[in-house]
Amino acid sequence: MRTLCAAAFLSFDGVAESPGDWMRPYLTPAIDEEMLDLLDESEAFLFGRNTFQEMAGRWQHSSGPMADLYNATPKYVVSNTLRLPQWRNSRVLADPVTDGVRELKAGGEGQLLVIGSPELVRRLTAADLIDEYRFLLAPLILGKGKRLFPDGIHLPLTLADAKIYESGVTQLRYTPARS
Repeated sequence: MRTLCAAAFLSFDGVAESPGDWMRPYLTPAIDEEMLDLLDESEAFLFGRNTFQEMAGRWQHSSGPMADLYNATPKYVVSNTLRLPQWRNSRVLADPVTDGVRELKAGGEGQLLVIGSPELVRRLTAADLIDEYRFLLAPLILGKGKRLFPDGIHLPLTLADAKIYESGVTQLRYTPARS
């Protein structure tokens, strides 16, 4: 059975919205290498429609190690409006998304990776489908923006790993503390 990992850039106050606008000054070669490793160890990527379209716009006509991984790896986009994704190796998953994700998890080995996609992460968290959370926490308080987890979500987690980078970014790996 596949595992499902959710990865996101977060500000110190939990904002996940538009990390390209504020995360860039904190990225280092070591973080880039960690991100490449995470992408490389994933069998497929899972996106919400907004994140999918942002990522397709950035990577589908690019080249280099990260672009090559994004372009070659199978991608699933959760959407009720997008019918024919133009990014190579992409398929649409329509609602109910939780059923489609359960099928993807049951359909093989390795890791499925949700990249960004805060609304999708919230839905999959509520359905108890995420096996691991990987956050890159920036040493920055934004004070506004959409948080990854809004008020009302309660999920005990177990710390699996933590690493601090020279830029002050902290990588945190958690698993749900399932009983």
